[in-house]
Amino acid sequence: GTVTLSGGAAIATARSPGPEELGLLDVGADVADRAVTDRIGGAVSAGAVLGVAVPRRGGWVLGAAHGHQVVVDHVGHRRVLAGPVAEVVTDPVRVGLVPVGSALRPPAALIGLPDGTRSGAGVWLRTAEVLGEGRGDVEGARCACGAFVHPLTVLCAACHQVLRPPRRLVVEPTVPVARVVLDDARVLPLCGSVLIGREPAADPLVGEGRVAALALTDSQRSVSRAHAVLWVDGWDVVLEDRQAANGTAVRPPSSAGWTVLVPGGSVRLLPETEVQIGRRTFRLTT
Repeated sequence: GTVTLSGGAAIATARSPGPEELGLLDVGADVADRAVTDRIGGAVSAGAVLGVAVPRRGGWVLGAAHGHQVVVDHVGHRRVLAGPVAEVVTDPVRVGLVPVGSALRPPAALIGLPDGTRSGAGVWLRTAEVLGEGRGDVEGARCACGAFVHPLTVLCAACHQVLRPPRRLVVEPTVPVARVVLDDARVLPLCGSVLIGREPAADPLVGEGRVAALALTDSQRSVSRAHAVLWVDGWDVVLEDRQAANGTAVRPPSSAGWTVLVPGGSVRLLPETEVQIGRRTFRLTT
């Protein structure tokens, strides 16, 4: 079954004799009081709850009881908090609560179901507005701190230590690969492929569930209904022009000028690349 969330906060509790079944309970508004945070941590440590995800100024209070772990996805890496633990975490994109030893399921395995779906393999919660859903697995490196990072990472984003050879390569569900910084100041983590345009939701790619939709307002109609696609390919992002009337252009970080893609053409984007579709622009960051 499923439960509803409100206020963006949830506590996972054992709802049945089987501890592998996780339920979610709303705990109310933003938690700023350190005493409240400490009480939540105490409940997790005592095993009264299996896990916790509560918004707090400056981040989220995340925790897991003994025998469970909180999986925290950031842009570009994933880390695990093994219980019993309670910690304030900044900028998580999504969090998962799983029993220790359980296989981690891709967030997209729950696509079409509300956040908070009860599952023996764990439960995922979004802690930020995102573009797309993670699908499938990807190979990455395991840092000594336990973080899952890009296989060519030099400095771990979780512990800020250098990854030294030999690297331990593992396969896990995909992580958010980048941020899309729009010209209206919105910043959206990119978790899966997305179609960008004036009316992208009407396109068959979206209807078939292959991509998410990002609609851009454009009073001058310089942006086509389905203008361009950001394809997430493992750790990489590929931009594809959809034969848009006003074209698609890119400006890599080392370039002073714009390069216009051929109609229907594609290009693999480097971090800090700017993209222009019609009169709208955005930047891809990591």
